[in-house]
Amino acid sequence: MKKGLAAMIITGVCLSGVAGAKDFAVAAKGGTLGLGVEATAGLLSDVNARVGFNTFGIAWNATEDGIAYEIDLELQTLTGFIDWHLFSGGLRATVGLVANGNELKMKARSAASYDIGGTVYTPEDVGILTGVVGFNNVAPYLGIGWGNAVGADKNWSFAFDLGVLFQGSPEIKLSTTNGLLTSNAIFQENLEQEKQQLEQDLNDFNLYPVLSLGLSYKF
Repeated sequence: MKKGLAAMIITGVCLSGVAGAKDFAVAAKGGTLGLGVEATAGLLSDVNARVGFNTFGIAWNATEDGIAYEIDLELQTLTGFIDWHLFSGGLRATVGLVANGNELKMKARSAASYDIGGTVYTPEDVGILTGVVGFNNVAPYLGIGWGNAVGADKNWSFAFDLGVLFQGSPEIKLSTTNGLLTSNAIFQENLEQEKQQLEQDLNDFNLYPVLSLGLSYKF
C-alpha cells in the first residue's frame, strides 16, 4: 500500500507539472534500474520534467555471512525527474523522487549445516530459510546527464544519465518454515542476530548507482 501510494503521489506531481507543456517526447531506456519507458515534457526553455517506469529481474547464487543463498533481484521503479539544462545545451542537472519497489528475495541453499547468529544448526532444525531485502518506498535522486528529448533541433535523440538513488539502509526480513526449531525462542534470537549482520553487510546498497542510456522521439 505504501509503495502504491508513493507511486500515485509521484505520478500526480509529474503529470500536473507537464499538463500545460507544448513539447513532448517518449523514450525507451535501459540501465541499472532495468528496462523502461519515459515521457519528457518541456516546462521552460531550459527546464524539462520526466516521468518513467522501469522493471527487470535477475537471479544468481551468493554467500552472505557464511550461508549460501539463491538470490532474486526484482527491480521496479517509478521515476519523477526535473532537468535543468545548463548553458541551454545538452548537459543537464537532475533532481527527483523515485517510488522504489526494488527488492532482493533470498532462499538458503541446501547445506550440511547452517551458522545462524554464531550457532550451528542442522537442516532439520532450520527447515527452509528465506529472506526479503527491501528499501525506502520513496527515494530522492540526484544526477547529471546529457541529451534534450524535447530540443528544437531534431525528433530523434540519445540520452545518458548518471546519478545516485538515495534508497536508505536495507530492511531485512528473515524467516524459517518447516524447521524443528522454528518456534524456539533461542533460535529466533539467533535469527535476529543473523538479520542484523546481513543488514550491516548489505548497507552499501543504501546508495544505488544509476546509469542509463535511452533513445527518444519528440512529437
